[in-house]
Amino acid sequence: MMLTSLARLLALCAFLPACAPSDAQRPMYRCSAEGRAYLSDRPCEGGAGSSPAIGPSGDGRSAMESRYGPAPDVSAVLNHLSPECASLREGVRTGPARGLGSRAMAELVASYWKRCAEEEQVARRRLAEEQQKRREVRDREVATEKVERDRAKLTREQCDEMYRIAYGKRAKLATMTPGERADFDRFEATRQARCGAA
Repeated sequence: MMLTSLARLLALCAFLPACAPSDAQRPMYRCSAEGRAYLSDRPCEGGAGSSPAIGPSGDGRSAMESRYGPAPDVSAVLNHLSPECASLREGVRTGPARGLGSRAMAELVASYWKRCAEEEQVARRRLAEEQQKRREVRDREVATEKVERDRAKLTREQCDEMYRIAYGKRAKLATMTPGERADFDRFEATRQARCGAA
């Protein structure tokens, strides 16, 4: 029922005074009194909380972020919402571009909060969990790459040292005892198995 009313609001927007472009020039203010928050087309009494909630230059994002905090990617949030809430949220985002005035925007945002507040919070939690998992996967990949680089570096250093030793021993082959020659042959076999012939 509520969604039908909202659809009518959007469909008849061009004919409603609240949707007139001249009305879009007036900002809406988020005010509070006796612990309750409300929207007003006039600055709040006493100046408390009188920053514009929805203004002519906004796209509905400021009103959404004032309640839920910034979203890194609106499309990602939409992917986690039901079709009804995704449609409402997109309507809030594109309202000013479609000529919705501040009062119509206020009604649309309030309807979204009433219908989809819990769903939005769940969507943001899911996004945060997905982002955390992606970070963990990337961290593991980076750590694995570092281990592999360190291992390759250590192998190169060991092979360089083994080659240096083998090079020095080759110059003494003619003077080696049978036992020393056997030790060298085993060392050289190990070196070639690990580092290749050189």
